[in-house]
Amino acid sequence: MTEQTETNNTAQLPIKPEDFNRFNDVFFKYLFAKEKRKHLMIDLLNSIFDDRRPVGIKGHITDISFGNIELNVEHKDEKIGFLDIKVTTDMGEIIDVEVQTYTEPDIGERNLFYFARLYAEQKNKGLEYKDFKPVIVVNLLSFIIFHDREKYHSSYSVREDELNDLLTDKLSIQFIEAPKCNKGKVKVLNRLGRWIQYLTFSDPSEIKYFAKTDKVFADVLEAEKMFRSNPEDMDAYLSEENAKFRLENILRGKLEEGEAKGRAKEKIDMARNLLKLGVSVDIIKQASHLSDAEIAAL
Repeated sequence: MTEQTETNNTAQLPIKPEDFNRFNDVFFKYLFAKEKRKHLMIDLLNSIFDDRRPVGIKGHITDISFGNIELNVEHKDEKIGFLDIKVTTDMGEIIDVEVQTYTEPDIGERNLFYFARLYAEQKNKGLEYKDFKPVIVVNLLSFIIFHDREKYHSSYSVREDELNDLLTDKLSIQFIEAPKCNKGKVKVLNRLGRWIQYLTFSDPSEIKYFAKTDKVFADVLEAEKMFRSNPEDMDAYLSEENAKFRLENILRGKLEEGEAKGRAKEKIDMARNLLKLGVSVDIIKQASHLSDAEIAAL
């Protein structure tokens, strides 16, 4: 049976609502990056900026236009687990909405690269520096990156280290750590909290109740229902999930391999140090579990 056949057959099996990944790239694009549903993206962005106002956004967003989807993907391997949607507001501000399901050590540097690319594009359009529009990078994360704080929404700008005065309002980078929202001591009852409740499926009954009087969330639930009932959409969804599963296995294997190499190195270093101290080979064998040949090679 081919992989495509497996995917198609699996798509016919119902996925429980609690198992449906709303951070999936295919579904997220379907829900938020379609012209006919741009009011959902507008509502999401306004909820984010009402919670933490970026320095470059002065008021409510009333309209947007979509640029390239996945504008920052240069290599096929980078696609899995990362989705970027370029949005331009009615006032010209540029927003890079980045959805990530995998953590990485250089996420800050990656964000600066995204900002620099979008900011420099304005010079290519013939604009003077004074006319450049602000660029805001919004990271919507399905994992925790800042373990030193309880708050789930962090906002960064360019300020003087001691005086804290703002250098420019052209750069803003925000991180939203979804797993922190409505967990433990953090109880978020604002609009953004509602969105995170939906995306994480942390309180489905409340979202359904909320949708009875809120057209935006009524549209969200209806769009999800349409997506989940469409075999082609679900095939694409499952293909993305399977790719992530394979990547997770590869990363897990590399991690285990690295840990095994680390343990082996520790044994060798210990045996080498014991030899320098004049400890007998028999004792070193018992302590390190290395063979006579391995110890002799030291």
